[in-house]
Amino acid sequence: MSTVHITSFAPVGIAAAARISAATILVAIAALHAAWAVGSAFPARSKASLAQHVVGVELANSVMPGRVATWIVAFGLVVVAACVIGLGFDTSPLVASLLRGVAVTFIGVFTLRGILGFFEVALRPAIRNTPYMKWSRTLYSPLSLLLALLIAVGAQV
Repeated sequence: MSTVHITSFAPVGIAAAARISAATILVAIAALHAAWAVGSAFPARSKASLAQHVVGVELANSVMPGRVATWIVAFGLVVVAACVIGLGFDTSPLVASLLRGVAVTFIGVFTLRGILGFFEVALRPAIRNTPYMKWSRTLYSPLSLLLALLIAVGAQV
C-alpha cells in the first residue's frame, strides 16, 4: 500500500498557483453544470436563452443537453480538478503517471476546444450571429486555452 506524502506540495510557486487556479476555474464551471442539471437557467433568464448562449441553438430548438449528460460533465470537471491538484503531491510512480496522463489529455482537450471555438462557425454554420458564437469567441475559447496553459504549467510539462 502506498502512502501519500504532502510534504512536497508547494503552496507557493508558479506551478502550485497554476494548479490551484485551474482547479478553481474547473470547480466553478462544474458548479454551473450542476446548477443546470438541477434545472437552473443561471446566468440567463430562461432555459431557452441559456441554450442559445451555451449550446448555440435556434430559439425554436432551444433545448439544453439532458440532466445525466450535464451531471457527467460536472462530475468529470471535478475529477479533472482533483487530478490537477493531485499533481502537487508526492505520490507513488503509478499514481503520478496517471495524474500526468490526465493532465496531458486535458491539456489537449482544452487546447483543441480553445482553437476550434474560433473556427466553429465553419463547422456549425447554424451558430452564425448567435449569442453562443459571441461567447464562444470571447469567453469559452479563451478560457479553454487558459485552462490548457494553467494545467500545463501546473503539471510542469
